[in-house]
Amino acid sequence: MAKQREGSAVKKGVALAVDLIARGGLLFFLILIVIFFTLRSPYFFGVQNFLNILKSVSVIGITAAGIMLIIISGGIDLSTGAQMAFIGCFIAEILLENQSIPWWLGMILSCLVGMAVGCVNGLLVTKAGFVPFIATLSTMNIIRGSAYIISNAQSVYVSEVHFSWMGTGKIGAIPVPVVLFLLAFVVTWAVLKFTVFGRYVYSIGGNPEASRLAGISVQNITLSLYVITGFLASISGMVLLGMSGSSVPSAGETYGTDIVTAVLLGGASLKGGKGNIVSTFIGVLTIGVMNNGMILLNIPQFWQIFAKGILMLLAVALDRIREVRSMKG
Repeated sequence: MAKQREGSAVKKGVALAVDLIARGGLLFFLILIVIFFTLRSPYFFGVQNFLNILKSVSVIGITAAGIMLIIISGGIDLSTGAQMAFIGCFIAEILLENQSIPWWLGMILSCLVGMAVGCVNGLLVTKAGFVPFIATLSTMNIIRGSAYIISNAQSVYVSEVHFSWMGTGKIGAIPVPVVLFLLAFVVTWAVLKFTVFGRYVYSIGGNPEASRLAGISVQNITLSLYVITGFLASISGMVLLGMSGSSVPSAGETYGTDIVTAVLLGGASLKGGKGNIVSTFIGVLTIGVMNNGMILLNIPQFWQIFAKGILMLLAVALDRIREVRSMKG
């Protein structure tokens, strides 16, 4: 009898925790895991480690701003991790081998490549009528394969100072990746809060047919969101290249799902029409804190992968709980 009461108490506790997070209590969950890792590791709680966390999540965080916009509009993009790897290989194999191309032009070309990839994703969704999941899953494999092809499946060391600065440089005391991460979120916040474009994104996600009848160019806005995300993925790719110091065709294999997990944890809905940049920021931090804490505790890699899977399930479950709650009114 006592065991039954104890089991019932545990179930109620788990249900309460899930309900708190579903109600927007992700910050509460983040605080709990920060306390946990602080108690377990003497190296976790400190300014330098928190800067390390921000720097480590900046790669996925920059692109998460774009993915959040796509998910709010009712779409999804799984190809961003592959895009980051491809950009690194593109820079190393094509741009840096041609010494006549200046670094600034190389960065512009890399951004244009990212935007072109985003444009292809957007056209597949808007013009060809592909389901976003299938379209971007297909392009993810095509892009990843292209990264292996142009690099001949080899990593290439990159020593160009400007690309290194993207990953290891500082502006004052703040790492450049963190500055780019925060800038992406501030700009996205301003667009969603103060512009007609931002209102249209929410409108399309809430009811695309009603938006079309209201005169909103649903296809053009949807296409632009994929182009924006491609641009942000190219910035993330340059940051990743600068951090690692070499182009790796297999880089960022889990980044696509990490980004989607962070956005869903932050309250965005796979049905569209919901999401905000502050909660997405907390979702990205949650991913970073978990990764950093598990590394400091020397948790084996396979358990880290397992934990990420649980977190992804939690994100989808929370999305479902929020959907059911909204239907009940």
